Amino acid sequence: MKQAHLTGRVKGLRPSQQRRLQALLHRRHPVDQTADQSTLEIIAEEALDLNQSLHMIIDSRGLCRLLWVGLLHQSGKLIEHVPEVRRRNNQDWRLISCFWDDARKGVHLSPQDAIVALDLRPVFWFGFSPIRNSNGIREASVWTLDRKEELGWRLLETDELGKLCKGQQPIKGLEDNAPIPLNDSQERVLLLTLTSKDLNRNERELAELEGLVRSAGAFPVAVARQTRSSFNPQTIWGTGKLQEVALEIRRKQASVVITDRELTPVQVKNIER
Repeated sequence: MKQAHLTGRVKGLRPSQQRRLQALLHRRHPVDQTADQSTLEIIAEEALDLNQSLHMIIDSRGLCRLLWVGLLHQSGKLIEHVPEVRRRNNQDWRLISCFWDDARKGVHLSPQDAIVALDLRPVFWFGFSPIRNSNGIREASVWTLDRKEELGWRLLETDELGKLCKGQQPIKGLEDNAPIPLNDSQERVLLLTLTSKDLNRNERELAELEGLVRSAGAFPVAVARQTRSSFNPQTIWGTGKLQEVALEIRRKQASVVITDRELTPVQVKNIER
C-alpha cells in the first residue's frame, strides 16, 4: 500500500518537476531534530520554481507521508490526503510549510492556514520562507498548539532556517486549557446567534437555546454572536465571523454548530463550506 502521497495543485506540472517532488517523499528527517535542512533547502528552491507553497507531513520516524502543493487552506481536511495506513497513529506528526505566497507567513500565520493545521494537530508546525533576506538567510519559525491563542497556535521561536532545523524537536505544547471531558455520547455544541440592540431579549433567547441544547443531552461549549445589521443573505453570518467560528470550533473541539434560526439548504451548504 502506498505510504506517501504527492497531491494538491499538481496538474500541469512537468514530468521533471513531478519526479523531483516525488524524490522528496523518500528523504528521511532526523528523529531527534526539527527537520533535515538540506531537504528544506530543496523544498524552498522547488517552491520558487513552481510559484507554489509546499507543505509536508513527517511521521515519528522522520518519513514524509504527504507533500501538498499549493495553498494549505485549499486542501480541505489535510489528514484525508494521508494514505490510510498512516492515519492510524498521528500522535507524533510534524507539519512543515514553505510559504511561497507570503514571505512573512512563516512568522505570521493566516487564519485559513491555522484552521487546517488545527485539524491535523501536529506536535509542532515549522514554517519558513523560500525567499532569502538581505543577508542571504531564509527565516523560519516554530509553532505549537495552544487553545488560549487567538489562532490556536503559540509561537515558540523564530530564527534562521538552518539553526531551527538543527534544534531539538520541540516538546508538544501542554494543553492546560483542554476542553472539559464529556461522556462519549455527549455532543459538544457551539451556538451561533444573531443579536439585536435589545440586550435583555438577547440573553433570554440565548438562555432558551442553551436550555434546549442541554435537554437534548448535548453540552454548549461556546457562543458566537453577530449583530443583525451585518446580515449576509448567502450565509447570514459574515465571512469574517464564520472564520472566527471555524477557529473556535477547533479550540473548543465542538462537534456540532447550532444556530438560533432556520436556514435554507443553500445557506447550510455555504456555512459548512
